[in-house]
Amino acid sequence: MSATLDCRERRRDDFAGKLADAALAVTAKHGVRGPSVERELELWHSVGDVVRDTGCAPGREETLLAKVTDAAYRVALTHGARGSFLDLELDLWRSLRGAIA
Repeated sequence: MSATLDCRERRRDDFAGKLADAALAVTAKHGVRGPSVERELELWHSVGDVVRDTGCAPGREETLLAKVTDAAYRVALTHGARGSFLDLELDLWRSLRGAIA
């Protein structure tokens, strides 16, 4: 991954929102239970915390991806989902990787 990430405060919030939107789409695809607004807020907060704590320094993209994927996966697990949990986690990783790149 060779993306250059801009994590100034406003950009960081926009970036976290973009990642949360990508994760929300995957959770909907996998039938994660609960109101979508509740999931969206939980994802936005969880992903935002990771982006804020991890930062976007060059060379940290894979670390950021792993931590954001884990945060989104944990939100999905708290709600429950249909199907394979492994497929859910891998789809989150793929979607978030695309959003970071």
